Amino acid sequence: MNRLAYWIHTQGQNNDQEGGTLIDKDELIRELCKYITEFNYQVKPHQAKSEAECFVDHIRERSGLLNEQGQDRYAFVHKTFQEYLTAEEIRVRQEESFDEVLNHIRKHLHDPHWREVLLLLIAQQKRGNPKKVIEAILQQETPYEEWLHRNLFFAGSCLAEDLQLSDSGLIAEILQQLVNLEVSDSQRVGDKIKSQVFQVLSSLSETKFQTQALQLLKASADLIDQWRLRKYRAALGEKEEVLAELLILL
Repeated sequence: MNRLAYWIHTQGQNNDQEGGTLIDKDELIRELCKYITEFNYQVKPHQAKSEAECFVDHIRERSGLLNEQGQDRYAFVHKTFQEYLTAEEIRVRQEESFDEVLNHIRKHLHDPHWREVLLLLIAQQKRGNPKKVIEAILQQETPYEEWLHRNLFFAGSCLAEDLQLSDSGLIAEILQQLVNLEVSDSQRVGDKIKSQVFQVLSSLSETKFQTQALQLLKASADLIDQWRLRKYRAALGEKEEVLAELLILL
C-alpha cells in the first residue's frame, strides 16, 4: 500500500479532489502487476493481472482505503491516507539512504501537492536527521527567497509539527528570523508576509517552542503594535491574561 500510494501521489497535482488522485483502473492494474512480478519473478503475467484485480477488489471492499469514483476510476477514500502512506514509503526507502529524504525535499519543497507528505516525513525523523533536514530546507535555492521567505516559513511549519530538533541554536535562529520579519519596517515585508509570520508563529501553540517564541516577541514589544502583540500572546498561551487586560480596558 505504501508503494502504491507513492506511485499514485506522483501522478497527482495540487488541484486533486479531497479523496486524492484519480487513477484509471487499467493503469492501476498495470502498476500492481509490475510490483507483483518484481516481488516474485516466477509469477506469470496473466497470474499477476489476476492477483492485481483481486487486490484492488480487496482494498476497495474490505479495507475501504480505495474508492471507485466514476466508471473504472479509483482514488484513496481521503487524500490524508494517500499522503500518510506516501510518507511511509519514503521513510522505508530512507533505510537504504538518508539521501531519499533530502532528495524529496529538494525536489518538492514548495509544491503544495507534496507539502503534507514532507511535513509527515520530517516529523518522523529522529537523532541528528531533523537538523540535517532543516538545514537543507533553509539552504534550498528558492527563487525570490529574500522577498518571499518560503524556506523560512516551511522551517517554521516543521517546528509546529513538534519536530524532535535538539539544536537550540538552530531553533533560536529560525524563531528570531520570524520575529525580525514581524518587526521589520522594510517595504519588502508587506502585510501578506506578516500575515504568514503570524500564522507560523501562532501554529507553535502547545508545542515545546511556544514559550521561546513568545519570549522573543515580548523582547521586541516596543516594535510591535500592542493589539497585535496581544493577538500573539493569546495564540501562544496567554489567552486568559489577555482577556483580563481587555476587561480592565473596557
